[in-house]
Amino acid sequence: GLIRLFCIAAARELKQQVDHLPFINAWTLLGQTLPQPFPLRQHLAERIAERAFLSESPWPRSQPEFGLRVAAGKPHIPAAAALVARQLQPLFETYTQIRRLWERTDLPQYKATRQDLHDHLAQLLATGFLIRTPWTWFVHIPRYLRGIVRRLEKLTAGSGPRDAQLLVGLLPRWQRWKDRARTVRERGLYDPELENYRWMLEEYRILLFAQELGTAMSVSEKRLDKQWAIVADAAL
Repeated sequence: GLIRLFCIAAARELKQQVDHLPFINAWTLLGQTLPQPFPLRQHLAERIAERAFLSESPWPRSQPEFGLRVAAGKPHIPAAAALVARQLQPLFETYTQIRRLWERTDLPQYKATRQDLHDHLAQLLATGFLIRTPWTWFVHIPRYLRGIVRRLEKLTAGSGPRDAQLLVGLLPRWQRWKDRARTVRERGLYDPELENYRWMLEEYRILLFAQELGTAMSVSEKRLDKQWAIVADAAL
């Protein structure tokens, strides 16, 4: 709600920045090939607004405070646009690599891995990922996508049996997050502990399939299950 208000208050400045992003036309075309296409320009404007106006706390709580924040934030819009663009360019470049490799793995023996990867991408790049992903994790999405590239490369190099073996430990932990996240979303709730578990899962995928890329935190099955115990104990 608040971000939309900033988008209205600075509509002209935000549109100007989005229109002048260096790769906007290529991104728009690529955006149409995502698992769940979305209005890219609108979401870009919202993400830029969030960085320009709401990266500082506390958030404005009154009309005068809002007006002051608009005035203070407008000069930061160009820098915010550049910051968002720096994250999106590697994201879309890596997504293009995934699409190329995807065609090479269309074989029966890779079916389980491809199903998991399709599901993974659909969650990671779900409609609204550009604005709903907390910025602290948004900056890691290019690495998570590089992890998918490495997984596909390894698959074509003969790692199919190992990949299938690793899925045995991953899939139940992934499925319980999806089930819980659906329930939380349907009830209009937000659970920060579930959010932590969700991003721990992304780091766990890196650990399993692309360890050479490094993880942003220490993660293991034991740590995941410990975090899940916290999530499961919370009343819904």
